[in-house]
Amino acid sequence: MRILHVVHHFPPESIAGCERYVLELVQAQATAGHHVHVLTRSIMSIDDGVRDDWDARNRVSVSRVWDERPYMDDWYQFHVEAAENDFATLVREFKPEVVHLHHWLSLSLTLLGRVDLSTR
Repeated sequence: MRILHVVHHFPPESIAGCERYVLELVQAQATAGHHVHVLTRSIMSIDDGVRDDWDARNRVSVSRVWDERPYMDDWYQFHVEAAENDFATLVREFKPEVVHLHHWLSLSLTLLGRVDLSTR
């Protein structure tokens, strides 16, 4: 199964409750033979807007989104076009069978509205 996880931050850049939960979940899914990908926001500047990594230790691929907004955990950022565009591209290319949205702080509250998952 192809599983896409969306979470506001992910190790090693940030390790807290939600991040630890998602890390353990994706490790278990990858061990079970699933194709797992994580979309998250990077807290470090990335020149091209998105950095894709293969995390060999955790057996998962990760797309880290960065945009010009300063890093802050604030709910006022309701619509972030860069994150929505990156999500739409990832859904088109990865073709997930399941999308698990864990947390969208620092991403975009309207993230899922950009993509019709039924047409993937």
